[in-house]
Amino acid sequence: MTPTRKGNPPPSRGPGRPVGTDSGRTREHLLRVARDVLAEEGFPKTTIREIAERANVNPALLHYYFGNKSGLHSAVVEHVGKRIQTNLESAQGSKTTARQKLRSLLHAYLLVLGDEPYVAQMLIHHLLLAEDGHTDQFVSQVAKPLMDGMIAILEEGITDGEFREFETSFLVSSIAANCLSFFLAGPLLKKSGGVDFRSRAVIESWAESVTDLVLNGILKR
Repeated sequence: MTPTRKGNPPPSRGPGRPVGTDSGRTREHLLRVARDVLAEEGFPKTTIREIAERANVNPALLHYYFGNKSGLHSAVVEHVGKRIQTNLESAQGSKTTARQKLRSLLHAYLLVLGDEPYVAQMLIHHLLLAEDGHTDQFVSQVAKPLMDGMIAILEEGITDGEFREFETSFLVSSIAANCLSFFLAGPLLKKSGGVDFRSRAVIESWAESVTDLVLNGILKR
């Protein structure tokens, strides 16, 4: 009697691979939890295990979607870059004056930093401390598009006679430092003065102050 041949067993599932779930939604959920942990702990202190515990999943699931902490970081930078790019395109595409475009862009940028408060720490970490390839990613996906877009709006205002003549790249560098400094000093402001630097009302007030300060210095009288 000829023995029945058994078929090949199904391929084993990789560790942490989800079963019967929406892959895209699972990844977005993990990324959202990761951003929450990053906001609380800062980039250097955050670990894959801590994110997994907060998301109530096996750490292998994060390794499945992001590979390692470096891959997770790339996903976070990409997320922030897309948010800033959307705001930039919205400001540049509006049928308004350069002054209104600049106000809209700065306001939106500061709200992004408020929603993603770890970005300021992440930027300093990569520019001053990191020795990996994420600095180039951060610059290409977050910093450069924002600065180029801001320069384009400023040059538009100069050409239209709305802004006085000045070196746009110097001003953009100053604006970037001013915006980031608020979030870098946020924990100190909260402890010393009770200022909740993550409050939407506080961020919007700060955005108005920064924008007014910039515009008062560049508008033609």
